[in-house]
Amino acid sequence: MYKMLKKYISVVLAATLCVSAVGCTNSNNNNNSGDASSLGSTTVYTKGVSEIKLSGTFIQSWLCSAWSDERWAEELTMMKGLGMEYIVLGDSATKDTSGSWYSFYPSQLDGLKEGKGSVDTVENALRNCQKFGIKVFVGMGLDENWWDKFIYDSDWFNESNTKYTEIAQELYDLYKKDYGDTFYGWYWVPEIWNADVFNHSSSSRDASITVLANGLDIVLDYLTQLSPEMPMMLSPFANTDLGSADDNYLFWRDLIKEANFREGDILCPMDSVGAGGTKIEYLDKWFEAYSKAVAETGKVEFWANCEDFGYTMNKEACSANWDRFLQQMTIASKYCKKTITFAYAHYYSPYNTIDGFNKTYEDYLKNGKLETEKPSTPENLTVKFENKVAILDWDASTDNMGVSQYNIYRNGKMIENICVGRSDNAVAVPQLDTSTTDWDAKDLFSTDGMITYSVTAVDCAGNESDKAESILKQS
Repeated sequence: MYKMLKKYISVVLAATLCVSAVGCTNSNNNNNSGDASSLGSTTVYTKGVSEIKLSGTFIQSWLCSAWSDERWAEELTMMKGLGMEYIVLGDSATKDTSGSWYSFYPSQLDGLKEGKGSVDTVENALRNCQKFGIKVFVGMGLDENWWDKFIYDSDWFNESNTKYTEIAQELYDLYKKDYGDTFYGWYWVPEIWNADVFNHSSSSRDASITVLANGLDIVLDYLTQLSPEMPMMLSPFANTDLGSADDNYLFWRDLIKEANFREGDILCPMDSVGAGGTKIEYLDKWFEAYSKAVAETGKVEFWANCEDFGYTMNKEACSANWDRFLQQMTIASKYCKKTITFAYAHYYSPYNTIDGFNKTYEDYLKNGKLETEKPSTPENLTVKFENKVAILDWDASTDNMGVSQYNIYRNGKMIENICVGRSDNAVAVPQLDTSTTDWDAKDLFSTDGMITYSVTAVDCAGNESDKAESILKQS
C-alpha cells in the first residue's frame, strides 16, 4: 500500500490492455458517484456502529522488523490507550517479480529459506502483542507478479495460492501453540480491485469471478482444515474511474456467494481515499455497495480499512490531517462493524512522525470532536528573486497540537503544500521545511512585474492559520 501511485497506474494499464486468458470487454459505465438502480432505499445493509473510532491498524513488516521490544512496548501502549484491539501484519513473505522471496520469519520452505531475513518479525509481533492483549492477523505472503498477472493467468494464480497455504501451515506450526488467541487470524495479502473483467458488461465476467473464487478456495479450504476458528481477512480497493458502485456491489455479491468463505471471515476494503482511487464525496455510495453485497450474502463480516495518508501536490506521500480522515471514519461507521487503518504506525505514531497527529486523536476521543484552534501565522516571510526563481523563507508557526504542513499560494492560487515527514526507522527526526522555491516565477515576474506570495500553516486537525503575505516586485 505504500506504493499506491505506482499500483493505481498498473491497475489502469492492466484494465486497459487486459491481455488475459479469460478475455475482457471494456464497456463499463463510469458512474463515479455510484448512483445505480439496484442500490435502492428498500435494500438491506450491514449495521454500522455509533462510536467513531479505530479498532486497529495495519503494520508493514518492513517497518516493524527493526523494532526492539522497547519500541514494540511504546507502540502497543499507545495503541492500547487509544482503544485498538487488532494489528494486521502486512506480510510474512514477499516474492518479487524476478522470482526471489524475502521472508520475515525463519522459513524452511524452498525459495523462502534462501531469502529469510535476520529477524523473526512475525514472532516479535506475536510475542509483544500477547503482552498487551492485542490480536494479530498475519499476512500469508504476496507474489508481486499479482499486479500484472492478476487472475488473467489462472495457473499462476492457483500456484500462488497453493504457496500461500504452505506459508500458512508453516506459520501455524511455528507460532500457534505458543501464542494461541494472539495469533488471531489470517490476512490474504493480494489486493483485489474492480477490474473491467468484473463489470456486468464484460463478456468474461462470470468466468473471471470463477477463476478468482477457485483461487481463493485453495486458501479458504486449506484454512478450514488447518484453523477453522481463525478468520481470514482480505482488503480490496476500488478505483472509481474503472466502473460504478453498482458494478462493485454485483461483483462482490457474486464472489462472496461463489467462494467458500466461512462465517467470521472479513471483507475489509480500503476506502481508497488516500491513494486517490475514490473521492471522498463518492465514498458513501461505494461503502453502501460493499455493505449491500455483504448483507445479502450473509457469509462474511464487513470492516473498513480507512487510509490515513495522502499525497502532496508534488506527489510525495504524507499523513492525512484529521479533518479528512474523520470524514472517512464517519462514513465507514455507518456500515462497518469495525474500522482499522492503513496505517497508524506509519503515519500517525509519535514514534514515526510528529506527535501532533496522535495528540489530536487523543483529544478527539476525549472530547468527541476535533479541536479548532488554528496555528499561529507564519512570521517573517521573505521572498527573493535569484537566478530566475523565487525563494521563500519564513519562521515556523506554533500550534497547541502540532503544525503538519504549510500551504504556499501565488497570486491567491495554491501552488504547493509542504508536509511533515516520517522517520521510517531512520535516526533523523521528521522535519517540516520552512522554505521553498518557486521554479515557475520567471515568466510571471517578467510579464506582470509583481507576484504576491502567501503562506499558511495547517495543524494536524486541518485548521489553517491566517495568511502571511509578501509581494515580489521588480526593482
